[in-house]
Amino acid sequence: TIVVVTLGAALWRELNLDRMYAAIPGAPTGDLVAMQARLATIDTMIDRNPLWIGMFDAGRERSQLRTDIDRLEAARAANERKLALERARIETLANAERTRAQLLAEQSDFNQALSHLQLSLQYAPPEWEHRDQVQRDIASIVAWQRKTPQTAQAARK
Repeated sequence: TIVVVTLGAALWRELNLDRMYAAIPGAPTGDLVAMQARLATIDTMIDRNPLWIGMFDAGRERSQLRTDIDRLEAARAANERKLALERARIETLANAERTRAQLLAEQSDFNQALSHLQLSLQYAPPEWEHRDQVQRDIASIVAWQRKTPQTAQAARK
């Protein structure tokens, strides 16, 4: 009877662990949060139950999830680096146009300065640190052109 009770307890344990494993929420491929949650649950289950028949399937899935998560995180990091480089490139273009406009304004070529200031806004991202100042500079040049049309026309020549 002890053997029967032991076998019954072992069978009950196996069935219970199989049900627990099957009840772990799925993780669609590419859903990093769901994959991490499933991995954490499988890790906990394996740590708490070091030996059961279904643990081999769980171990294989755990290894696959780790590989997939690492791949997704690497792709995300590469994409973030790419976005940072693109942002730096467009900010460099915006800053170059702004600097060009400042040099032209120092030479009293306000029409060309205006063109380069407008171009800098076209290149710049919405949260560009110089956006407000460039917009004020544009407004100042436009106001000056309206106020002194002859001087503005002479500056165009």
